[in-house]
Amino acid sequence: MLHDAPLKAVEYLHRELSRIESDRELEEIVPNLGITRRRAIEQVWLVLDQRRQD
Repeated sequence: MLHDAPLKAVEYLHRELSRIESDRELEEIVPNLGITRRRAIEQVWLVLDQRRQD
């Protein structure tokens, strides 16, 4: 799903995730995400890197 999102949306998601300070805060915003804040940011970075290489 993230791979299909427009680049601007992925960049926005990265900015927003970077503002979140803890896993608990992320859980409050996105319940049942199932991954840590750090892992979510890593996933976004992977997509951003891939997009920038294309």
